[in-house]
Amino acid sequence: MLRISDPWDLGESLSWQPYRASVLAGDKRRVLIRLDEPFVYEGKQREYFLAASRHAGHPATDLAKGRSIFSNLDQIESDAIDFADLLNEERWRGGTGIGLIGTLDPILGSSKCSRPLRPARNLGMTAFESAACDVFRYLIDDFGYQMTKRSQGLITYCGNGVFVTISHDFNGSCELALFLGQEDELPSFGLGKALRSCNAPAELPYSYQAIDVAKLRKDAGELADSLRLYCSELLVGDWQAFQKLAELHEVECNAFERERRLRSAREAANQAWSTGGYQQVIDAFAPHEDFLRKSERMKLAYARKRLRGK
Repeated sequence: MLRISDPWDLGESLSWQPYRASVLAGDKRRVLIRLDEPFVYEGKQREYFLAASRHAGHPATDLAKGRSIFSNLDQIESDAIDFADLLNEERWRGGTGIGLIGTLDPILGSSKCSRPLRPARNLGMTAFESAACDVFRYLIDDFGYQMTKRSQGLITYCGNGVFVTISHDFNGSCELALFLGQEDELPSFGLGKALRSCNAPAELPYSYQAIDVAKLRKDAGELADSLRLYCSELLVGDWQAFQKLAELHEVECNAFERERRLRSAREAANQAWSTGGYQQVIDAFAPHEDFLRKSERMKLAYARKRLRGK
């Protein structure tokens, strides 16, 4: 199952629904997946994606052992896939300009996994509600918020023109997460991004996997403490704090997109370099010249020199 978390406009257009997917092939670095029901985005059907873990781990092995994977995903066109050798990169052309961030969750009972993800033991909606209501009580007492939504695995507080949502996927990945934003404004922001905008220590955790009641209470308490300690300006609705957060969001989204395009350019340039395709090297590297590594700038300079010498 693929759960998309970024880009925001894509998630909104798809109503943040999860997509069932099949793993076609995988190794220690990445897995190739196919959506059982492809979606259409920017006028094109999106069906095949190459997923690589954003953290340490082996994607194919982790999925087989029932673990969720927080992933970078690049879309691959079907005519760029060698179906006789699914992980053959020779024909890949870097997709069509769409990159995602999302979570791949093993489906309980799915034959695609050798062992289904263990459900949270001794844990249910009431345990989550109890823990969240206790540790986030300060939003009501100290910041004047009200609880506006309380449903299975999700609680939302609103106040000062701000909403705070705490969620727990107790039937799937067991992820405990927090999002906040301005009411009637898009987008919302994960706690990690909010903490970065408020200059919190980089090593501070911002999402957890709570697999039992004791860990849920502990992790929810840490989320609540981090939010209160570092993000109080956001909680009171300070517009400058939200402007800083929005600017950070734009910078990080641009950096992610630039890196995704750089990866595609590097693949094309390296393939062209190996066959002496100097014009293709220039075409791939020139638009990204300011962000190239030293060795890549040297290749670009050499390619230009060779073509001038003809």
